[in-house]
Amino acid sequence: MGTQAAEKTVILNQPPDAPVPASVVVLRLQEFGRKPVAEQARLKGQLEALAAKALQPLAAGDRIVLEAPDALAVVVLERPQAALELAERCEAAATNLPLCIGVNHGPVRQANDPVRGPGIVGDGVATGMVLANAATPGRLLASRPFHEALEASSSHRAGDLAAAGELTDVNVRRHEIYTLKPRPAPSRSRRVLLLAGYGAVAVAAAALVARRLRREPPPPEPAAAPVAPRIAEQKPAPAPAPEPAPAPAPKPKPVVAKPAAAPARPPARPASVRFHIKPHGNVFVDGAAKGRTPPLSRIELRPGAHTIEVRNGEFPPLKLRVNLGEAEEMTITHSFVMPHQQKEGLIPRWRRKLGL
Repeated sequence: MGTQAAEKTVILNQPPDAPVPASVVVLRLQEFGRKPVAEQARLKGQLEALAAKALQPLAAGDRIVLEAPDALAVVVLERPQAALELAERCEAAATNLPLCIGVNHGPVRQANDPVRGPGIVGDGVATGMVLANAATPGRLLASRPFHEALEASSSHRAGDLAAAGELTDVNVRRHEIYTLKPRPAPSRSRRVLLLAGYGAVAVAAAALVARRLRREPPPPEPAAAPVAPRIAEQKPAPAPAPEPAPAPAPKPKPVVAKPAAAPARPPARPASVRFHIKPHGNVFVDGAAKGRTPPLSRIELRPGAHTIEVRNGEFPPLKLRVNLGEAEEMTITHSFVMPHQQKEGLIPRWRRKLGL
């Protein structure tokens, strides 16, 4: 994932402390620190291979790749639409990988740490990491600044993002979040079309049977009178009386096809929310107390919009507004620490990824 060309064309042509706007896609492995070392190495290798394939449509001069122990971040210097397409490719390829994706648009700048070497810092990377920490596998989260930048450059793609509520980070900053709108499953559409076709055929067949049954049977032919033979010296026998004609058969009643009853819709399956809170916290959902975590680790909620809040004494509370889908699983991970002064941007542990 060569990064040197990108630095020459965009970053290094600017003064060292001059920030530039860029889109940032953060790819984080869920619960990476809880896994054994061998499993961590395997997952990190899969993440790098996935990112290398997803980055192929982007030119080397249009992106910079950063790495952290449990994540990769891609600074996309092209249009925001390219960042959204990169995130979609990564999400589609992560079939067996617990990949959480956050997408943001904001200022970044070059930084040179005497210990860790050159890297990229700025609010663009910082907020991207916040969104990746709040995301769940298969449901990427994007920020409001990214949605606005996407709408300014590619309004048709901005319509693919739907508002998903708000979240508050450890520095008590509120972020409006967006997620991709669900796409209808093609298999369900095919089933609906097949059922409609079968219903039309059944109605046509029933109408045809009814028309045939309504037709009257043809009248019976009269029986021929027998001819008496002539016998010498005898009088001819009188002709027998004709037999009475049979009564006409009663008309059958037309058969009316009854429409098939619509199948009953199964009840909506509840969504599931898991908690990994350190050291502990009190959970409130829509203002109602649900218990203390730990030991509380999981609750079920009906699909729809909810406000989830976790409190711990004098610490700033964690407050999220979410819109849960049917049977959706979400994990909330948070550590209560006192807000501290940070340098501009984000995490000094980010460093440039070379040779990937």
